[in-house]
Amino acid sequence: MSVIPKTTVGFRIKYWTEWGQNLVVCGNDPRLGSWDVRKGVFMRCQHLDKDQLLWTGSVTGHFVGSFDYRYAVVDRDMNVVRWDAIVRHAHFAPAMPEGRGGGSDDNSSEASGSAVGYGRDKVEIQDTWEFQSHPENLFARESFRDVALDDGSGKTVERALDALPEPSTPKPAADALAGTLASLAIEPPRSRDFIRIRLEVRTTRTLPGQRLTATGDCAALGGWEKDLAPVMNLDAGTRTWWLDFDVAPEDLPVRYKYALRGATNKADAMEKGVDRVVAPLGWIGESRDSSPGLSTGTGGGASSQSFKDGRGQNGVGTNGGVSATDGADSPISLDKVRLGMTSSDSPASDSPERTAVRQPVQQPERARAGGRKSHHRSPSRIVARDGHFRYPGAWRGSGLAAPVFSLRSCDSVGAGDFVDLRTLVDVAHAGGMNVVQVLPVNDTTVHNMWWDSYPYSSVSVFALHPLYLRIQQVVSESARIAGPEHTNRFASLQAEVNKAKAALDLKEVDYEATVKVKMSVARRCFEAVKTPFLDSTEFSEFLAENAAWLKPYAVFCALRDLFGTAQHWRWGSLGSDNGAGTVTRLSQPGSEVYNTVALHYFVQFHLDAQLRAAAAHAKRVGVILKGDLPIGVDKASVDTWMYPNLFRMHTSTGAPPDDFDANGQNWGFPTYNWEEMSKDGYGWWRARMSHLERYFSAMRIDHVLGFFRIWELPAHTRVGRMGRFRPSVPIRRHELEQRGLWFVDRLCEPRVTSATLREIFGNRDGEVAGRFMEETGHDGHLPDGRAIHTYRFKAEFSTEEGLLGSDAFKIRDGSPDWLLEGTE
Repeated sequence: MSVIPKTTVGFRIKYWTEWGQNLVVCGNDPRLGSWDVRKGVFMRCQHLDKDQLLWTGSVTGHFVGSFDYRYAVVDRDMNVVRWDAIVRHAHFAPAMPEGRGGGSDDNSSEASGSAVGYGRDKVEIQDTWEFQSHPENLFARESFRDVALDDGSGKTVERALDALPEPSTPKPAADALAGTLASLAIEPPRSRDFIRIRLEVRTTRTLPGQRLTATGDCAALGGWEKDLAPVMNLDAGTRTWWLDFDVAPEDLPVRYKYALRGATNKADAMEKGVDRVVAPLGWIGESRDSSPGLSTGTGGGASSQSFKDGRGQNGVGTNGGVSATDGADSPISLDKVRLGMTSSDSPASDSPERTAVRQPVQQPERARAGGRKSHHRSPSRIVARDGHFRYPGAWRGSGLAAPVFSLRSCDSVGAGDFVDLRTLVDVAHAGGMNVVQVLPVNDTTVHNMWWDSYPYSSVSVFALHPLYLRIQQVVSESARIAGPEHTNRFASLQAEVNKAKAALDLKEVDYEATVKVKMSVARRCFEAVKTPFLDSTEFSEFLAENAAWLKPYAVFCALRDLFGTAQHWRWGSLGSDNGAGTVTRLSQPGSEVYNTVALHYFVQFHLDAQLRAAAAHAKRVGVILKGDLPIGVDKASVDTWMYPNLFRMHTSTGAPPDDFDANGQNWGFPTYNWEEMSKDGYGWWRARMSHLERYFSAMRIDHVLGFFRIWELPAHTRVGRMGRFRPSVPIRRHELEQRGLWFVDRLCEPRVTSATLREIFGNRDGEVAGRFMEETGHDGHLPDGRAIHTYRFKAEFSTEEGLLGSDAFKIRDGSPDWLLEGTE
């Protein structure tokens, strides 16, 4: 019975730490601490240069099957400062015990077809630290992965892939480009005189029809020849390309790079940067290539242009006049950076820099005579995990931004709508653009007037605005459901829509008239198809999927129209104290307002269908549809009615005074009660973001700073001056007094004197003082000997709301125009 030898797994990674920090390898295997960093493998570091540390560690045991691991930065007390961004997987097929499986004669091992024997196996993993903030990780997001970098032409892609060489390692999966890298064991080399190398690199923005190759200065990698560079295998789940090959110890170190291969030469591109190098840890010995040769390790990497043409001539140039940044305008490929160069680009054959270049051997399976011999302590396998492919050019995109209401077409009624949005997507696609961004599209109907046209004051963070309804589609769909017996009825409605379309074809959007027409027509369509619509499978599925927000929204709209105000704190027993109970009762069929509730179901159903159709079209043509998420909600909104505990209703959001506005800004939105929101894991926010994903592939967050701090104003203010940042660190009275600022009250309260009143109001200063002020003392004397009195506002006038809302500031009928203008 054979005994599987122990395996020593060595880890190494470059990472710069602060003083007192260390790296630990932690994993799901007991030898790696079972995810307890205090029991993981404590690593040692070596200072490579002024800004690079090489961390190494190892563990020995019987590793059977795969294991997961991750790097952690820890402080002196073994607290985790940060984790490496990804969990890595390793799976090494066990080597046969020494003396079995062929011995030292590589011919015998090949003939037997069995693995090589080792007394104690040794493998090494050469990792690259993965930062979550790495720019390439952006392309793993859905908006890029499934939209901008997916051309949707499956058949075209299949034909393009057929034109390329197959991956170098056959895989059991039916799709040669798919696999499960985590479960794929790395086999030992076929002979003890060789080392098995595994290369791994990630690409998150490879386009369909492209594959990755590895090219380098050993025969297994084609000796820098484009046509001999092996095609790598892709693990589609992790977007990791991998390649296994064997090298003799005297062929180390191996210098290499990755290159993109396309169905045409135009899609070919070599990665930028210096050559990558793989060798055993602590490898010592004379390099087989002691001259600069194909790898100078400087600049953009000489080997980025170091390939041989098909005739076997050295096609090696310094840079060929091409820098690492050439072709930055191209997102994937570079016309000037190619996998091969013509002979005319080659340097002179007598160049002293190139005379020592080793010609590639043709038999990688055979060690050279007189070369360095491996021994039982050399690693049998080395895994080089190289992080991301270094694209030669940055990805660049462009797009359009517009409010939906501005997208008026020949079919629009008063304002642009969601069907017009599809036309804008087509314009962007035809122009080679990648993104269409729109302003917020949520319902803002609070006052039932033009004030509601402001798109950032949502009455619901889920419901869509009726302004963007393509009403003609609602009429035609309702006519289809109603049947031919109602043809005349819907023909009359269609004629009314056409008349309104002509009347509302104005230079500017008539917000009130447009919403009125669309809701009026929608109401009559609903009345004609109410029963079959509410009984339909499509609506039942829509209601089941969206009931959590749709029922409260529809009931809120019904009560808003019933009471004539959206200020739910004025609804008596139907206010926010019993919002959930009110929704449950009034959303039931047969309730007093159910017909109005169901009408809003009907309108939202069609808005949802139209926006989703536009979003699906954008995705099909590879255009990212980007939405806009307002930072706040209106105080008189569904959300503050249903979830008053999530908002600080006695406050308002705004911006402090600045060069743009000396009074600051008061937006009128209540600030968030983050402490309360955190209790359920920010469920309201998660539901809001998930709902927006129903339509948009990307999202702009309005005033994102508000998630960290916000300018908060008391509810009684009108302008933005009297606010403070929340959260903020307060300055306390004793701190000011310790610094000699004894007049604290003057910093916190308005300082009004008789001299101030005389300067502002002239001879009417006494009238102002008597009506609005109360005297608090005196502060010196005027030059004529009169005392300077100090005042404060009377209690009823001590706030902006109390002062500006008083009868003193109400304009009387018949006031002159100059007074009206001065008070606006």
